Amino acid sequence: MQEVPNKRCIDEVLVDLEQILRDERKYLLALDADSIDALNPRKASVERELLAFSPKDLLTQRERLNIVRNQLQDNLVLLVHAREQVQRRLGIEPAPIPAARPSPR
Repeated sequence: MQEVPNKRCIDEVLVDLEQILRDERKYLLALDADSIDALNPRKASVERELLAFSPKDLLTQRERLNIVRNQLQDNLVLLVHAREQVQRRLGIEPAPIPAARPSPR
C-alpha cells in the first residue's frame, strides 16, 4: 500500500488536533454528549492524517506530540469519569474495569 502524502504540514495538523482536544475537554466537562459525538469524525480524521507522517517528521515534533498524548489521556480520564457519573445518576451500576493482563514477553 502506497502512502499518500499529507496535504498539510505537521504543524497545521497538530494545531488542529490541539484545538479539537481543547474543545473535547470543554464538552466533557459540560457533559455535552452531542458536541462530543460531533467532534469524533473530525478527531479521527486528524488522527489518521497525523499517522500518515513519516517517523522523521514525527520525531521533529516529539515534545509537542508528548503534550498531545497527555491531552488525549486527560480527556480519556474525563470521559470515563463522566460516564460513571451519568451511570450513577441513572441508577446504573458502573461496569467493573477488567484487570490488565500481563503482556507477553
